[in-house]
Amino acid sequence: MKKNLLTLKTQFETYKVSLELDTYLDSKRIAILLIGWEKNESYPVATLTVNIPDENISGINCNFVDDNNLPFICSFIEKYKLGEPTHNLAFSGYCVYPEYKFNLDEIKKYII
Repeated sequence: MKKNLLTLKTQFETYKVSLELDTYLDSKRIAILLIGWEKNESYPVATLTVNIPDENISGINCNFVDDNNLPFICSFIEKYKLGEPTHNLAFSGYCVYPEYKFNLDEIKKYII
């Protein structure tokens, strides 16, 4: 089976990843996970989104992204046209998280 994978470059390593689409149980908001692949074996890399249920989102298919732990994630999302920034921000603890409206049609191309 040929996999449609994305290249995720971090400050530490380069990964070949697919996406997993889910929802957070409490907020029912979109959750996106990055799944790494090596020698036809999968492993979790990171969760792209962050669940902040007390903050309002701009609309359907929107959620905040974890650029605090994944400083490269906004450029990754935009490079692969997975979503676009809404310019809405969420504040949690000492962190500020940008909101993105996700392109589900594009995301589904990378779900295995």
